[in-house]
Amino acid sequence: MIQEFVTLIDKLIQLLKARKDAEERPLDVLVTPMYLDLQVIHNDYLHMFEKCRRDIESGVALGDIANALLSDRLEMEAVRHSVSAFVDSYSENPRLKRYHEFFRSVWMYFYRYDMMRNVPGTLSQILLGELDKWVREGQKQAFAPGLEISELDARKILAEVVSSHLCEIRRRWEELSKQYANLMAAKV
Repeated sequence: MIQEFVTLIDKLIQLLKARKDAEERPLDVLVTPMYLDLQVIHNDYLHMFEKCRRDIESGVALGDIANALLSDRLEMEAVRHSVSAFVDSYSENPRLKRYHEFFRSVWMYFYRYDMMRNVPGTLSQILLGELDKWVREGQKQAFAPGLEISELDARKILAEVVSSHLCEIRRRWEELSKQYANLMAAKV
């Protein structure tokens, strides 16, 4: 009788361990690899935006900056799209509800609402739109209704826009990392 009781307790312990492993599996298989990809993406964004800001401030032609930004975005495009697609899919799965806040913070990391164009977009898409306006319209570009500005003033404004984007992307990374850390802490 005691041996049967011990066997039963042992099976219950194994069942509880298997359940805990199954609950943690999405973290190890889905979330952690996604977070590692996001670290690479974040590093790429920081380098891309810093280079863009330096180029704006050093007088590189705005058209060349826009072309370089377009080219630089291609390097990590597949990884960004992959992460975005997985987040869209995973965030709909009720079995992954525990991870939905993390998925939401990933989505928020990438996307922002572009008030000027009244559409959602990524920070780099929004910056490309600003650069494109200046390149297309030159000194006729009005950043405020009825106000034409010099290229030097436009460069100052664009450098501030890039600096603002850098601050924003760092803030979003901090939130995303906090969500990941919370998931890791819950695992312990």
